[in-house]
Amino acid sequence: MALVLVMGIPGSGKTTLCKDLEALIGPNALRISFDEVFAYCRVTGEAEPCSLLGCHEYTGYRSYARLERRICESMIRHGLNMMETEGKFFVPPYESVLWNISDSFIIVDDIFYLQSMRRPFKRMARAHSLCYIVVYMDTPIDVAIDRNSGRPPKVSISEKTIRRIYEEMEIPSDSTENVIRFTPSDSIENLVARINDIRKQCGSVCLEKKASHARSATAVAKNSIWQNLEQDLRKCVGELVSEVKSKELAVASSAAKKQIITEFRASNRKEWDCLDLKSLLRSKLNDKGFKC
Repeated sequence: MALVLVMGIPGSGKTTLCKDLEALIGPNALRISFDEVFAYCRVTGEAEPCSLLGCHEYTGYRSYARLERRICESMIRHGLNMMETEGKFFVPPYESVLWNISDSFIIVDDIFYLQSMRRPFKRMARAHSLCYIVVYMDTPIDVAIDRNSGRPPKVSISEKTIRRIYEEMEIPSDSTENVIRFTPSDSIENLVARINDIRKQCGSVCLEKKASHARSATAVAKNSIWQNLEQDLRKCVGELVSEVKSKELAVASSAAKKQIITEFRASNRKEWDCLDLKSLLRSKLNDKGFKC
């Protein structure tokens, strides 16, 4: 599964691109718009739609906008957690459900102009072993301002705010994020192909990481088995030496203990009990001339 963030200044064409991606990819894609989730939650209590970013331009709504951003993040995080337990992903108010988890795409539409806005999603992707991709809408600012001017008042953003976001934009780096720069003249088919290429690369890396973790876990488990064997043998040696109280026996017992561990490892024997170990120790020591 891939988590795809589509970022850019207001009016850059993010929402249109997200809808086109969802339509082109098909039922394996789910588009999530912060503005739509915001309208669904009805933070302002108004029937008229309002953009999440627009709340920053109304003094009384600034705290609500910060809160709503966290709510949007939490709803997606909850959907990912549910995916782990129930094998499906969905987020209100969207009716679509992603069932084919391995080949699915979650497309999130928001400005994401600061790294701090993208960071929670990068962490989510890492926590759920998702391929994390950022699509940066590289639209000329004059084009974005012109598009925005034709929007209804409640969803339009002031030119001053658009220019501020443009100036403060923290464009993601290839060294820290999987970034695709998309311009109005680029082909959406090529964009989907690039997203798929990155997802496949991420899939290979994830499989290698899982295999590496499995190998490490197996090695740790094996080490634990032999550590337990050595601890049990030490206990048996201690009991024998305590019974006989002989320095020579203590030295010989230590050598016998190492011999038993070598034999167990060579035969890959992983089960024993302390009576068996004590009997083996006595047998090894008797062969060396000790009566115990």
